[in-house]
Amino acid sequence: GIMSRVERHFPLLPTFLNSSYYSLGKLSSAPAASHDVSGEAALAAAVHERSFKGELIVFSFNFCAIPEAINAALMLRQAGFAHFMPLSDGRATCEAMRQQLARADAEAHASTPCYFASAPNSLGGWASWGGGAGCVSAEQVSPARPCAVEQLWYVRYAVAARLLRQVGGLLFLDTDFALLRDPYTQLKAPPLSRASLVLMPDLRGSATPVNAGLWYAQGAGAPSSAARWVVEQVARRTEAVIRLPTPRKQLPPYDQAMLNDALASASRGVSTASYMCTHPRVAASSLCASGGGRPRPQLPWLREAGVRWRDVAEILSRLYLGCISGVSRLYLGCISGDLGLPRMNLGCISGVS
Repeated sequence: GIMSRVERHFPLLPTFLNSSYYSLGKLSSAPAASHDVSGEAALAAAVHERSFKGELIVFSFNFCAIPEAINAALMLRQAGFAHFMPLSDGRATCEAMRQQLARADAEAHASTPCYFASAPNSLGGWASWGGGAGCVSAEQVSPARPCAVEQLWYVRYAVAARLLRQVGGLLFLDTDFALLRDPYTQLKAPPLSRASLVLMPDLRGSATPVNAGLWYAQGAGAPSSAARWVVEQVARRTEAVIRLPTPRKQLPPYDQAMLNDALASASRGVSTASYMCTHPRVAASSLCASGGGRPRPQLPWLREAGVRWRDVAEILSRLYLGCISGVSRLYLGCISGDLGLPRMNLGCISGVS
């Protein structure tokens, strides 16, 4: 059977054979290579090749995060969720990851493509606000001039916004996760099944109320999709920032600040710029002209049947701010295995799930 060909690199983590979204061995045959999804046809092909029952999982990585990306790919395959899309900052980074994946698991290498988007990574503003237009981390030979991870974070939101027009559900993950249970059992059942966007609250005392490392969007193909509007806003706000003139090279606000401002805007029905305006250069710009620079009170979290939620403005439908306990609770310990790769440290975040 299929499972006999899948190496169990993580003995303590489960396989979800009975999941309705078990996709291992069920995807369209895709060329296991590196693909630029800047164009619409290329993105549509990636969705056709990698999605399952309208669902897709996306995680992103740069050259330094290749060990975590390989862990993520092997963990998802072991879980039975082959419908994932690794997204990097360029072809060279994809090829470097796939070379290491071949050493770790030949079967996984043969069936795992990698993707990048050269167009959003090549915006002229990155010359002042990032590592440079078209910066690819695997091509950087000098540690004194690294690519900016903020650039990759923008690319993943730009790609995610386009994906949301083509898939029914998009699970967006950082690579420091462990699947302890089938997330779809919660995502596809009430009350989360009625939500357009599910997010994870950040730790108490954090600068922002919502963590950008995990979210799930569904039903985002509709013209008035709340989920897609929020994700598009993260990309658009970043684009607006990197168009600002700056006397010296610097980094933009991180994606979590942009996401929380977009959520605050959605919940109030009026454009809000607060968290991004803690950045000195952005605070002094017209983007924060209406009193930016001081974050507003955190989004309120209400509790219903053990799940945290928040209704948003009627014009944007309903956003569900919740927590996927099986994903957001990280497995405590170090997973090193026998992959010949650096250890991946997985910390335990108490109180998140």
